[in-house]
Amino acid sequence: MSIIMARALTPEDLGYFGLLSAALPFGIVLIGLEFHNFLVREQVLASPQQRVDHIRNQGALYLCTYLVMLSGAAVFLLFRPDLLITACWFIALLAVEHLNIEAFRNLIAFGRPLAANLVLLVRGGLWVYFVGAAMAFIPAIRHVETVFVAWLTGGVCGVLLAFTLFRKLPWKEVRWHGIDWRWIAGGLKTSIPFMLIVASVLTSTYSDRFFVDAYLQRRDVGIYSFYSMLTIGIQSLITSVSQQYLPVIIAARRRGALAHRDSLLGFTKTLILFSAAANTLAIFAIFPLLWLINKSDYAANLTIFYVLLASSAFRGFADVPAHALYSAGADRDLLASNIASALTAIFLDLLLIPTLGLLGAALGSLAGGLVLLVAEGGFAVVRFGKTWSVAGGRTIIAADKPD
Repeated sequence: MSIIMARALTPEDLGYFGLLSAALPFGIVLIGLEFHNFLVREQVLASPQQRVDHIRNQGALYLCTYLVMLSGAAVFLLFRPDLLITACWFIALLAVEHLNIEAFRNLIAFGRPLAANLVLLVRGGLWVYFVGAAMAFIPAIRHVETVFVAWLTGGVCGVLLAFTLFRKLPWKEVRWHGIDWRWIAGGLKTSIPFMLIVASVLTSTYSDRFFVDAYLQRRDVGIYSFYSMLTIGIQSLITSVSQQYLPVIIAARRRGALAHRDSLLGFTKTLILFSAAANTLAIFAIFPLLWLINKSDYAANLTIFYVLLASSAFRGFADVPAHALYSAGADRDLLASNIASALTAIFLDLLLIPTLGLLGAALGSLAGGLVLLVAEGGFAVVRFGKTWSVAGGRTIIAADKPD
């Protein structure tokens, strides 16, 4: 998608898109409250009937958050009516993105990765080709609003597909007993720390665009967003593979330390191979892509791509210790790691962007990714390092530190 937009739109328009798309994940956190971090653990081992109850309770919670969001947006627009159109796009895109992501997470927890990825494909894959072809043949529609319309259409189609898939659950067999607010409250106690974690992740990943917009020009935001979206796309592809392993690792954790270790080793091997293949392909593919775009602004800043690619690789590899810590309920370790990563990125953005420009933003992102990997890896070694020891050619399992 970033390639199509870079070719069809001006860097200024791409900068506007980059800022809006960077704001959406923060909105998803505020609406979703990271409740899925509690829900996925529940859904993995739940019966089909229990899953129906869980989804009903989840829907009631999100209805409340949507009402709060719309009320807040209405108050905001009283003071900034000039942002009405932008706010409408933001709310509409936020809703479809959130619903698709929640559907994906539930389907993964149900052990249906193919169905989950099909939802993602419809939501964010198929429509890209249609809008790309339309922009190629109809110059009059080469503006950012066309992208928003296509994005919204794809999101709605993804929601409809998810609705069809969820109809297979035994909705009629499970009687309506009302909303279990106590269960929701218990879930929020678990999810609130994750809001801080994810807010830190998003700050480390997306705050650089806002700093670039503050210190440089909207055109520079467009150039930086182009390379950032490319690398985030690669990272998202790797993360989609990682998320498929999470239920397996959680279940293995319940079976014992050895099963937990083996599941993490298998995940690590897959992640290394997949990440190496994806990043190698990206390194070679960037040159024909720049030739296709045929805009000197992007080619002149190619170094940014390599730095951001390294940053995304560090963040991808951090999924290994992150999954280990998450499956053990080590939420505080995850929070501390991500806060350290975010603070590092923000500090270096403030320090380097005014002097180094776009390269400074990329270096801040790289440092944030490295700090995340080192911090989560360190916590995982401390927590699980003594779980087993090798003696006499056999593995002796010992109790790991309490969660």
